[in-house]
Amino acid sequence: MTILMIFILIVIAYGGYMRYFPVKGIFESNFRSFENRDDILIVDMRTFQLAHNDPIKGSISMPLAYLKRHYHDIDEEEVYLIVSDKVELNISARFLKNHGFIICGYECKPEEITRQIESNQTVLQDVCKESQC
Repeated sequence: MTILMIFILIVIAYGGYMRYFPVKGIFESNFRSFENRDDILIVDMRTFQLAHNDPIKGSISMPLAYLKRHYHDIDEEEVYLIVSDKVELNISARFLKNHGFIICGYECKPEEITRQIESNQTVLQDVCKESQC
């Protein structure tokens, strides 16, 4: 029984480490400084809905759920990540580092900000319909 409890604690600790412990050597920066570089690929790790409503020019959209199946589609060795939260960052950065990619930086674009952008676009569309833009 004690061995089973120790095993369960180890599994829980490992899961917590993978999700919540920050990845060493990755720093937050503005993606605009990497936008015009050809040797770095911007990878948008947010869900397709979030990425569609707040697109990043020149990036490829690859949500975390698709990363294991499609990481071979990433052509460059150096990548810059766009994520929606820190857990998404930790999981994706660890996975990519383990597969030989260099993470140049990341930007966290929370879902709340994207929702604000969506609501502002809806308001603008309503105003344009009323004024027949």
